[in-house]
Amino acid sequence: MLKTLNNAFVKKGTNYGGTKMNIQFQLAVRSPNNTTTTGIERVSGVGVPNYVSGGITNINYSGSADEVTVKGLSRWPNTDYINIWIVNKINGNSTNPGGYTYFPQYNSALTDGLVLNASVVNSTNKTIVHEMGHFFNLYHTFYDGGFETTCASNDDCTTEGDKVCDTEPVLNVACGTSTNSCDNNLPFIIADTIKHYTVLNNFMSYTNCQWMFTAGQVTRARSALLTYRNGLITSKALTPADGIFPKTACTPTADNCLSQYYGIEKVQFNTLNVYSNTSSADGNFYIDRTCNQSTTVTQGSSYTITITGSYTNPHRIKVFIDYNNDGDFNDAGETLITSYTGVAKKKITIPASGVITGVPIRMRVVADNPALPAPNACKLHGTSTDGVGQIEDYAIIIMPAAIAQHPSNKTAQEHLIIAAR
Repeated sequence: MLKTLNNAFVKKGTNYGGTKMNIQFQLAVRSPNNTTTTGIERVSGVGVPNYVSGGITNINYSGSADEVTVKGLSRWPNTDYINIWIVNKINGNSTNPGGYTYFPQYNSALTDGLVLNASVVNSTNKTIVHEMGHFFNLYHTFYDGGFETTCASNDDCTTEGDKVCDTEPVLNVACGTSTNSCDNNLPFIIADTIKHYTVLNNFMSYTNCQWMFTAGQVTRARSALLTYRNGLITSKALTPADGIFPKTACTPTADNCLSQYYGIEKVQFNTLNVYSNTSSADGNFYIDRTCNQSTTVTQGSSYTITITGSYTNPHRIKVFIDYNNDGDFNDAGETLITSYTGVAKKKITIPASGVITGVPIRMRVVADNPALPAPNACKLHGTSTDGVGQIEDYAIIIMPAAIAQHPSNKTAQEHLIIAAR
């Protein structure tokens, strides 16, 4: 199944056409607990009410099991992994639909990922390719903004229909349909001149002749990867487990419930660029990302930290780094940002001394409900009506600055020796 997915995303095979997506997928080798894994978990759903008889549902289908409960049996962090749940039925049916997934922006960590019906899991079925397209922000080629039964407007191809300009508006019709009823019954535009493929051959169609993505779809999908799913690129899930963590710090607590308005939307620091959601959508006010999300910096060098609060709502934002790796953030210089804003941005310089180098240390990011009292490194406050924000931890590795060797040093020494003689 993964081979089919990878082949489709790089056009590896005689029938594949269109434009290469140039994204590849691999089973994880490091678990969220920094242990070795095959990337596959097999769990029983017998204990979940209605699962055996009705499978999973995301539309409250009567007789099926709630998806949050089912996914909770084997959910891994969606910033680090693409969760793919293979189930016995979807909405009580073992064949249709073949799968479903969620778009990347403002997704919930409780549900984000692909769901595939076991009936489509084999070496040739392209349901996984289609659903992975949705995962990277692609719509159906026949998307009309509603129930997908009408021809989409095309006055502005960037905002209407499937929001891609090189896929013509089309109805959900089968392969072999000769003319496009959304274009005065003219023949379908050839999208791949070598293979003579049209929009009906697109992976985001519902046909049985799916063989291509277009250049516009590739641009849109890769933009989604870099904007909303960049954590998959920086994740250490493909790096063998080493069992090494930063020094343990205080476990955060919260005075109030989770919030649909407040949390950490994005953390950007050096190579880190991790997008997530509110405390409610992430299902937690504290997330320890130190296992899989880390970056390496150098003593004496300067870096920009940017913290975006959920929906860019005003937050009380704080950032700490435990430079001496002693398990707290109380030492001089360890508080890097204290701000009241929707987006906090600051350029910092890594100290040239007094820091632990060569091992992971903890960076803690806080973005809380703006109501007073202000949060600290260990506690969120918020309100009883709007809830609390979030605290997230990341691993930072500080490397010593390289000692530069002046190119003339050796020559100068030789001259001194000659002079001494």
